[in-house]
Amino acid sequence: MFFLIIQNQKKFSLKILKAGGILFALFWMFFLSNLLAQAMIWDRTTLEIAHELRCPTCQGLSVKESNTAISEGMKGEIKNQLGQGKSKAEILKYFQTRYGEWILRTPPQEGMNLSLYWVPILGFFLGLLGLGFFIQRSQKKKG
Repeated sequence: MFFLIIQNQKKFSLKILKAGGILFALFWMFFLSNLLAQAMIWDRTTLEIAHELRCPTCQGLSVKESNTAISEGMKGEIKNQLGQGKSKAEILKYFQTRYGEWILRTPPQEGMNLSLYWVPILGFFLGLLGLGFFIQRSQKKKG
């Protein structure tokens, strides 16, 4: 009698282990498929454009890196406009007119923004020129 009870408990334990294993496997399949589905929602072009836009509510993050509701909405708008056949430049221009120039992570190379690119280079060369004059003048004083 005692032997039958132990044998029944082993069968019951095995059934519980199998059911638990199946539930565990189903959970992970659902979890991983959900992650893959989210990753596949945004194609490469959408993410490239989203990387060039600043998140309006986050500090220091691009739309691509942010998971806020507004960033997800902006990614959806990018995907929608790509579906309409718009180019990358047209989409960036759309967001620039809607949010202002600050939405672009890289300022356009036109107008006053050119100074952002040329002033550091010009400063570097002027510094080299000044250093050359300083060294030349100090050598004249020695000689």
